[in-house]
Amino acid sequence: MTTLDCGHDYTPPAAGESGGTGYASLRVHTGAERRICYACCAECDKYRMNRGETLTLYLSNGEVTNWPGSLRFKAFNITRSRMNGFGGYYPRTTARFRGPDGCLWTIDVRGDMECGRAYRLKDPR
Repeated sequence: MTTLDCGHDYTPPAAGESGGTGYASLRVHTGAERRICYACCAECDKYRMNRGETLTLYLSNGEVTNWPGSLRFKAFNITRSRMNGFGGYYPRTTARFRGPDGCLWTIDVRGDMECGRAYRLKDPR
């Protein structure tokens, strides 16, 4: 067993087991890479959201999550449409959710993927 930079223990996945690595990698302001557990990754994302920063999050099955899925929000007002660009049409999905700060957030997913840009709305209704 190894200790990650966040101080939590880490056990690597068994050989042949599918899924993630069990840790997230962050680059700190010095350029150094830090490895943290998924729970600490959720805390970092909450901190950034409380500061009002724009994040890359994922919209899947009516939920908005971070990359490891350790931070989850119920999505509502999910709207599917299509946009014109690059010589054709591509899908666009938007949804709203309440962030950890209690404010209203939106996520904008463009193309045939689940990741999109999430940001806090100016009117936090």
